[in-house]
Amino acid sequence: MDITPIIKLEYILFFAIILISIVLYSAYIQRKILNKKDTIIITGLRILPIILFSAILIRPFYFLKKVQENAFKNILLADCSESMNNKNKDGSTRLEIIQDIINKAKNKGLLSSKLQLESYSFSNEKIPIQQGPIHILPGKSAIGKILEETIVADQYSPIASIILATDGNSNIGPNFIQVAKQCKEKAIPINCIGIGENIVSEDIAIYATDKTLSAIKNKTFDFSVKISNSFHKEQKFSMSVLDNEKLILKKNIAINANTSKNIPINLTPTKDGLQSYRIKLDTPEEDCIPENDIAYVQVNVKKPDTFNILYLGASLNWNYKFLKLYTHKKKPLKLSSIIKMSKDNFYISENLRKLYDKNAFPQKIDFYNKFDIIILDLRVEEHLTKEQISNIYSFTENRGGGLLCFGPVQEKLKDKNFKSLLPFKNIISENNFVKKHLEFTPSKVYPIKSTESLRSQPLLYLPENKAFFNITELKLGSKNILSDSSNNSILAIQQYGAGRIAYFASESSWQWHLGSDFNLQRYELFWNKLFVWLASNSKERIKSLFQSTKFAKGENSDFKIKVYDKYYKSANYANVELEITNPNNKVQKFVLSNENNGIFSTNFTPRLSGEYKSRIKVKFNDGTRLEKSAFFISSSQSEEVVNSDFKENILQDVARITGGVYINYQNLKYPLKLNLSKKIPFELNKIFFLENWFTLIFLLAILGFEWFHRRKIGLS
Repeated sequence: MDITPIIKLEYILFFAIILISIVLYSAYIQRKILNKKDTIIITGLRILPIILFSAILIRPFYFLKKVQENAFKNILLADCSESMNNKNKDGSTRLEIIQDIINKAKNKGLLSSKLQLESYSFSNEKIPIQQGPIHILPGKSAIGKILEETIVADQYSPIASIILATDGNSNIGPNFIQVAKQCKEKAIPINCIGIGENIVSEDIAIYATDKTLSAIKNKTFDFSVKISNSFHKEQKFSMSVLDNEKLILKKNIAINANTSKNIPINLTPTKDGLQSYRIKLDTPEEDCIPENDIAYVQVNVKKPDTFNILYLGASLNWNYKFLKLYTHKKKPLKLSSIIKMSKDNFYISENLRKLYDKNAFPQKIDFYNKFDIIILDLRVEEHLTKEQISNIYSFTENRGGGLLCFGPVQEKLKDKNFKSLLPFKNIISENNFVKKHLEFTPSKVYPIKSTESLRSQPLLYLPENKAFFNITELKLGSKNILSDSSNNSILAIQQYGAGRIAYFASESSWQWHLGSDFNLQRYELFWNKLFVWLASNSKERIKSLFQSTKFAKGENSDFKIKVYDKYYKSANYANVELEITNPNNKVQKFVLSNENNGIFSTNFTPRLSGEYKSRIKVKFNDGTRLEKSAFFISSSQSEEVVNSDFKENILQDVARITGGVYINYQNLKYPLKLNLSKKIPFELNKIFFLENWFTLIFLLAILGFEWFHRRKIGLS
């Protein structure tokens, strides 16, 4: 407090003393005619106006600091990183609390006066907050980086305070405690609002201990997965192993509280090449991180040392007998046979009798899938049921098995799908009156370098006076491998779905076995090369490059698909659509763009955590349509979720270091009372204590009461 007297202070005090002395002398004289009480009242009522009037003349005052409202700003930084999806004890998410604070800010109820406020949401970048609800932002939280950018960008526009609403998790960028010290040097207080509670997350998670494994086709292999239980009690649930959408194994699991357990798994792959298996847990609803309930295992399945071959025949013939001798001699080849001898009589090879002892052709698909190659006498087709035909078709198209056909083709086959397996359009039966030599077309089945003996003199031949089946027209996508001197196709092949198919137009190859050791070697080389090619899975026409991939939730990602045409070359002209079903069963459809070389792509941002199912639909220019399923995981299993505990002590330190205040969200009272920077500009207003209407009224009231009291006691 200070004073600014109207006249010199000495004069004011001098006159005040004189006037008070006169009043006191008057009271001394009046004591003889007034009682003591009235004397004191009259004297006090006369001295008080003198003191008050003297004080008015002295003019005491104080300075009032008033903030210049438009000369600075407060900045609200609202954390919208992935960890804000965590729930509190009442079930609300941290993001919902942030949304409530932002709503208060928009309604001008956040701060105590008309203070300028700028609001931003942030993760590893900050963006201005617009109208509408806020969302989780992509990337990891970078509190230090955001604070640093804020104080640098606004160095020419004074900051009164930074209001930081966060759970304290910062996973990239500079240490934000160190950046807080920079704020202290610039006299910018950080007022922290703690968003979160210290609660223990309860979760069941599965981890593939070996993500890439090796196995042999049709042989059981073992591996294990690790399952952890962070619940405070034992949990029981089921585990399913799937090949695409097909369930191949299911187990019931029990894991004690706060422990981990290795679970053994036994699988038998039926395809070679790189295979992907999905392992899913059926966990309780309280599981807080559902996306880690799924694991993918990649298995590099090698071709087997032994090829299992199933011969389905309509009668015993020399072709079968010599093939049996050859496969018996070659250990990698194991031939099993089921041959219809008469109406109710079947021949079943000795090595098959323990596995199959019925007097009929096999009915179940599981039986066929035990083999790598099926040799089919087409005379058998009329004796097969629709289910048996369908299973042979599925063995080739879906499982990827090899199918070798021979014999006459009926004019009307029972099943159109079965007819589509054959690599030709037209075929006629002919008699060969003269011996015809055969010539090979170089191919993957019979490469030039490795099959020189097959092309040496004397050439392989069709014997005279033997019937053969003249292929007059091949299908598009099939290839002629072996031709006679009249350019008739004797051996045609094609790739079909995941499998391979060959048709051999002669039933007299056994005669190549005769005559010499050289002929025997060529006979064996011919069949060995053909069997190896048939038993080796071909590539699929649709290849999902995102199958079994884990994508970061909230990040824009490329989804690519490789497409092959009917010749199994890169398809640059096709209509490719992608349907993606999210964990909530909502479907989004995309038309993919052609990147060239058979690659089609689109961009997709997964917004939910968990497993997504996709359906790829391809339409080719010739009208052919193909479909394929693929799966992938959207995961928030980054540092944002793993390191998502509430860091209250860090926020308290930041507030203390910078001169701000710390408030937990549960204790918020609006408007907020925050500390502001001492460097922000103020206006100083001089306020006089006694220069107001109240002082004047009070002075007049004293004088009026003194006059009234004198009249009351009889003084003039």
